[in-house]
Amino acid sequence: MAGISSKAARSLRNRKKYNGKEEQEEEFTDGSGLDWLDYGARMYDPQLGVWHNPDPLAEKFYEWSPYTYTYDEPVKHIDLDGRSGDVTLDKKNKTITVEQHFVFYGSKANSKLSGKIATGIASQWNGAHGKVKEGGVTYKVKFRITYETVSVADAKKMASTNKDIKNNFYRVEDLGTASSFSQVGGNAGVLNTQDDLGGSTTPSHEDGHLMGLQHTNSGQTPNDRPDIMTARNTQVNPRWSKVGPSNDIDPNFRRVNQQNISSVFSNVTFDANGHADIGHITNRIYDQNGN
Repeated sequence: MAGISSKAARSLRNRKKYNGKEEQEEEFTDGSGLDWLDYGARMYDPQLGVWHNPDPLAEKFYEWSPYTYTYDEPVKHIDLDGRSGDVTLDKKNKTITVEQHFVFYGSKANSKLSGKIATGIASQWNGAHGKVKEGGVTYKVKFRITYETVSVADAKKMASTNKDIKNNFYRVEDLGTASSFSQVGGNAGVLNTQDDLGGSTTPSHEDGHLMGLQHTNSGQTPNDRPDIMTARNTQVNPRWSKVGPSNDIDPNFRRVNQQNISSVFSNVTFDANGHADIGHITNRIYDQNGN
């Protein structure tokens, strides 16, 4: 079969415009139109540079107007369907942003605790001031963390249809002496309130697992501060241990370091548009016992 010839067709109109979205034109009976771009979830007016509908995911981003486009940073981000932002390389400012959205559910999940967990994760991972090289260029790594607290029923519903790599599902429960855990390279886990979730390094440690990191054995010398992936109960140098006869690590000494950042990106491949996924989607929802 022969290919389409522009000569045979005289001229072929390209309706795919900015960001590859179809321009709505001549939709009225008189041949006129609004010239809006169809993003699927909402319509964009390129003449005014605004949306005419609120972001359907606006409840995830309370700090932004529901009519905002990509956090008001179109150089760093693109919006593929009018909903959530997608990460791209910022070549001008030489930054790479890792975006994660945490969905907290369970009998002990509440908005106040969720906020403390999310703030701690962002603070500790950004505190490393990490850098990675891509294409011979050094980029600063930033972590953008958002969150919401939902019912178990809503978490199940969300997980059943989720296709967004940024979404991570955490059940929050009081599990006694059991440990918090996460899928390595997945997007689900369980957080135990006995681990002082709002004031410790545990959530950041678990987030490391979601990004594919395994346990390390750091903290063996006075100058070797434990990194974020050193597990609880690891025997460390007394400088990094709990008070008492045991040399078990004091988790509060753990810090995200450059090696952790490098490990996160060790198997990450960016596409031609500068996008990449970290981990994979499992969408597992755990029961109240962590099963």
